[in-house]
Amino acid sequence: MLIIPVMYLRGESVLKPAGRAASPIKSDPFQLALDWSKAGAELIHIVDLDTPATGPSPNINILKKIHTGLKIGIEVEGFVRDLETAEKYFAAGVERISLGAIAYQKPAFLADLCKRFPGKIGVHIDVKRGRVQIKGWSVATNKTALDYVEQFKLAGVTVIYYSDIEEEGALKPTDFARVREFLKKALVKVIHTTDFSNNAELEQLIMLESYGMIGSLISHPLYEGRIDLENSITFIKEKSPGLDEPTYTEER
Repeated sequence: MLIIPVMYLRGESVLKPAGRAASPIKSDPFQLALDWSKAGAELIHIVDLDTPATGPSPNINILKKIHTGLKIGIEVEGFVRDLETAEKYFAAGVERISLGAIAYQKPAFLADLCKRFPGKIGVHIDVKRGRVQIKGWSVATNKTALDYVEQFKLAGVTVIYYSDIEEEGALKPTDFARVREFLKKALVKVIHTTDFSNNAELEQLIMLESYGMIGSLISHPLYEGRIDLENSITFIKEKSPGLDEPTYTEER
């Protein structure tokens, strides 16, 4: 299982994960990527806050520099609305694009994207208090997370970015239990998107590898200095069974 640090890009600068109005913490994203690479990160999740309506992102050259200069994997989360934008990202060395609301809003576009770039598209599914939360939707959906998984898998999605929490704050044992139940039924590769805060929580995620958990994003605790990336990566390498492929163990 991978620990995947999250980088927020806007105006060619790295932002704190508080949002678009946050102040830069480093003027050179390459240097932060270098720090993470030295800590042992194998993949970086980049949230591109400058994704344009059409055409390439102004951060394309930064992505190219990180990919070619560090030989580290990068995946991008952004408001991709056309095939051309996705193509520019992949040409820059991006391994995967993760989508949010547009995957729900435009299923035909999602299917086209998956067909054009097989194995390179993921979708976010966020569950809070038992309901799927879709950014920008004012009306709650009646579909379950598993309903959406089946819909996205049929479209060609190979990775789900998943979170399931009852409330904001530290992860609770019940949160891990629900994620485990989701993994047992979804039968898909999953990257966990809720921040872990300590090694005990990280160990709970490691125990889900055999069900399809392939990674966990880390954001706020990393920027706030509450998590040491190198120590967490070392911990996960010591504890992880190191499965090449999830077995999708399911109780039937």
